[in-house]
Amino acid sequence: MLSFLGPQYDNLAKELYTSQTNDQILKSRGLNGLFSDSLYDNTPLKVQIEKHITPRLLAEVANEHKKGRRLYVATTNLDAGELVIWGMGKIALGGRSDPVQHFQKVLRASAAVPGFFPPVYIKPQTGVQLRQAHVDGGVKEPLLYANFMGRSAANQKDLYIIVNGTTRRYNATIPVKPNLASIAQKTIVELMRELQSDTVFRHYSRAKNTGVKFHLTSIPDEIPVSDKSLDFNPERMMLLYNAGFVVGKKGPQEWNTKPPSVLRETGQLASKN
Repeated sequence: MLSFLGPQYDNLAKELYTSQTNDQILKSRGLNGLFSDSLYDNTPLKVQIEKHITPRLLAEVANEHKKGRRLYVATTNLDAGELVIWGMGKIALGGRSDPVQHFQKVLRASAAVPGFFPPVYIKPQTGVQLRQAHVDGGVKEPLLYANFMGRSAANQKDLYIIVNGTTRRYNATIPVKPNLASIAQKTIVELMRELQSDTVFRHYSRAKNTGVKFHLTSIPDEIPVSDKSLDFNPERMMLLYNAGFVVGKKGPQEWNTKPPSVLRETGQLASKN
């Protein structure tokens, strides 16, 4: 979201990405987490979102929306089992009794990994008392791209996909340990990896069929995969930030124009699995 607002937020984005530690994001609930709605309490993250998502920031998002730019954030409505795509510019323009709070809730829900963080309860529309449980949109769509986003009068349309992870297999050379935790972790990781791969290919096909140029990048293979799902280590985050900076300076001409699955099938990418 800070990238959407331009270079004036680059320093803040770098600070937030590279300086966070676990205790600034979450708190363990210990054994109590097994009997509640999540293993962790993400109140520290909530506090940070409320600190940085201010009326002034919403006004800037609203101004960009008026210029024709669009910012979308996805959540998963657990009650309905559906993906919800929120137009953050429209939220910033108003229409709710407290648009700042609504904006904050959507961002918090989009980061609410089910099981780890509690769902965020959001009213579907003004005047409705019913609240729906929302979690990370990645449950339904790990990479967001909908048909309406490609509808433009521009002569050239481009789709840029940034995968916040690698496109290779997770710990493919390390055997699974014979215990429930190791088996469950590897199973979930593989399910999510396969969903990500399928989603990338689907978006590639959609772009190709609608005349949109496809560009894809991800975390470089030489950076080791973290063995912890939630580990906000400043040293590792700085390593990732620097790698992203290098990729960004090279420009999209260095990005893949086809998904890894297609490149492997056509022999254009040597399998590292």
